[in-house]
Amino acid sequence: MLWKIVFAHEWLLLRRRPLLLAGLGFLLLCGAYGLYAGHYFAQGERTVLRSLEAGQAGRLARHLARAQADTSTAQGRRDRRWVHNAVISDRELAAVAAQPLAPLAGLAIGQRDVYPAAYPCRPWDDAYDAASGELRNPDQLLAGNFDLAFVILYLVPLFAIAYAHNVLAEEHAQHTYRLLRVQAGSVRAVVGYKLLFRLGVVLAVVLGLSLAGFGLNAVPLAPAAPWLGWLLLSALYVVAWFAGIYAVAAATHSAGAAALGLLGAWVGLVVLGPAALTYAQQRQQADPEALALVSVGRDQRTNPWQWRLPVIRAAFYRVAPRFAHPRYVSRDTAQLRFLAYTELQHQQKDSAGSTQVREQARLYRQACRLAPLLPVLATQQAFNRLSQSELPDHLAFVRAVRRYQRQRRYFSYGYDLSGAPFGPAQVRQLPAFRYRPGVAWVPLAWPGAVLAAWALGLAALGYARLGRAGAP
Repeated sequence: MLWKIVFAHEWLLLRRRPLLLAGLGFLLLCGAYGLYAGHYFAQGERTVLRSLEAGQAGRLARHLARAQADTSTAQGRRDRRWVHNAVISDRELAAVAAQPLAPLAGLAIGQRDVYPAAYPCRPWDDAYDAASGELRNPDQLLAGNFDLAFVILYLVPLFAIAYAHNVLAEEHAQHTYRLLRVQAGSVRAVVGYKLLFRLGVVLAVVLGLSLAGFGLNAVPLAPAAPWLGWLLLSALYVVAWFAGIYAVAAATHSAGAAALGLLGAWVGLVVLGPAALTYAQQRQQADPEALALVSVGRDQRTNPWQWRLPVIRAAFYRVAPRFAHPRYVSRDTAQLRFLAYTELQHQQKDSAGSTQVREQARLYRQACRLAPLLPVLATQQAFNRLSQSELPDHLAFVRAVRRYQRQRRYFSYGYDLSGAPFGPAQVRQLPAFRYRPGVAWVPLAWPGAVLAAWALGLAALGYARLGRAGAP
């Protein structure tokens, strides 16, 4: 059969080309280093998260020990008083809300190195205080860290170009093209089988590295969406590049022209296109420092701490109506003023922070709409979504943190304003942060459709061009 003859010939050529084997070895070495670098980053993040968890447990134990303090000393009386005050207990515990790492975080670090992975949750802390103004990492032109996703997105296409750009030109260079048309009967079939073999070699490398990454990072079999999505997107990405090689190779008889054309496409799609989009979006995005200055100016003009008690009380009840109930009417005006001031400060921070977050989300949606023109960017976004390290994942985490911060504040507010007894038992009942995001197939459907469309379109173009040039 023709395909067996072509595959045997390709295997023989692969073994006899030392430079190609050296390039393949270099690609494997880069993939191994990408796996190591990503795993090292993920392990460092997990170590930090474990230390935060241990710190919270230690603070809880020390705070509960204050209930047994010796009240014959001033220090002991202060400790006993603190453990029976809800807001002070919340402050002393200094809870932290941390974003857990996804199983694939070691394969695609994404924006995890740009945005905070944990937020403090004391009564006056607000997740919007640490809101970043960057949609992307401009210093690295969207490339991010050297992980497996970087190797697949940036280096695998270069190896594919070096390996397969001359799939048709070598027949002309060896003066076997006319003989091929006469004896094989179909140039399309021979070129297709040659490309299929070379595609299989590159896919074996990519999927092998991916499976090694799954094992290194202990990726669980269930749920299957993350690792199945990773394998599917990796395969589609490689197939799309080989379809492009097929289209360019069919358009020229010169190996040099094909290589230059493919390298130009690589530079445009992988480097210049995403970099230009990043620059344009950063020019559109509102400056977070300007928003902060506006917020500071507003705070100086209308500082709630300077308001009269009836005004600040009314404003507090307006933003937190649950505390307008008679059971929360506190006789401690200083405590009421402090809690009202804290809550009103949160409202001011939310005003500027929510504007910045909406701007980030808008620009991200704009980038997603340009995915048909930038399939590399669409693939990178999909990899990051699978590893839960993309901007929407961070914004979902921030929303969860803000809900938790409010829940924890209101828990302590309720005890301090109502005068209900608060002690070690209530300290243990303080809300705990639980965040378990899931991975759905919906965010992956659009990048997968974009890659499939590029692959089919380019393959059809090459097939039609080769038919006109190679029909007997």
